[in-house]
Amino acid sequence: MRLQADRLKQLLSKFEQKEYESCKVLASKILEIEPTNVTALKIVSAIHENEGNLKDAYLVSNTIVKLYPDDAESKNNFGNVLKKLGRTQEAKVQYKQALYLNPNYAEAYFNLGMAHCVEGDYLSGLKFLIKAKEKNNSIKGIHLLIVLLEAKISRSSSERGKLQQPHFSLAEAIKLYRPVEKELINDLTQLKAAELRKAPGPRFGNGVCSPDYRLFDYGPSSVKKAGKELIELLENKMDSEIIVADSFFNIFRKNSGIPPHNHLGNIDVNPALNFKSQKYSAVYYLAVGEQDTEEPGYLVLHCIDEKILPEEGLIVVFPAHVNHSAFYSGSKDRILIGINFYTL
Repeated sequence: MRLQADRLKQLLSKFEQKEYESCKVLASKILEIEPTNVTALKIVSAIHENEGNLKDAYLVSNTIVKLYPDDAESKNNFGNVLKKLGRTQEAKVQYKQALYLNPNYAEAYFNLGMAHCVEGDYLSGLKFLIKAKEKNNSIKGIHLLIVLLEAKISRSSSERGKLQQPHFSLAEAIKLYRPVEKELINDLTQLKAAELRKAPGPRFGNGVCSPDYRLFDYGPSSVKKAGKELIELLENKMDSEIIVADSFFNIFRKNSGIPPHNHLGNIDVNPALNFKSQKYSAVYYLAVGEQDTEEPGYLVLHCIDEKILPEEGLIVVFPAHVNHSAFYSGSKDRILIGINFYTL
């Protein structure tokens, strides 16, 4: 039994580290001795699901709910597999059973809400998402999702009662300007920062950046003032109220930058929600650094086929789905604030 316990401990550790091949070996050894071990079975099912093997994930998840009919987590997990298979009605049944077993299960409320959205029933979806937030306010992105969904519902057509998306397409980047205060640069460079190469996200090379994406939430007064004015500029230009999803700073130094990437998340590419058409990115340049160099740090917008040389005070706005990149080889710091936002 000690060996089995050690294997389970290793299995959980390897799964957390996403070492799936090692997990498969360990799970096989555990299940050989204990074929109904629920932890091993759940991890096997999760690996199949993560690797896109939905047929196998279905078989294992179905086995688990039969072996453990009173396990709310198993019902919820089975619902997720069914939803990915397009069997939304059956998925909703599993989520409801999970909530019957555990009325405080925030994740099941969240998944049930998303299942209703998949079916186009946004009002019911919103109801369950709000319930999920009441049960667990820390679910990643839940507040943003609720605000976006409320706005989506409010745009319902009076004639047909169908939900409409805002239409605002860009053939080229928008350019705005805001004067840069010395105080803003000084305060920004004093904030807690992470090394580019160690920070989350696609940044690389020398330099530092925000440790997270909530700069406007905790920054000093100069940063909050700049954030407020940037939001006002963007709202006026986009002719829409906006909600900021991410705010951050980057300080690029010699041989640093960002590889081609975009700023779409899971909710943006979810076809049931289609928030992609509402999401935009903005870059505000506080200090451009050295531009008389081999790589002056052009902002390259690949899909729009546009290359922009930064200027102090320049704000560049483009759709969040546009892949963009930059490489900077100057010897002086390039400082910028980045924003990802949605129009409502």
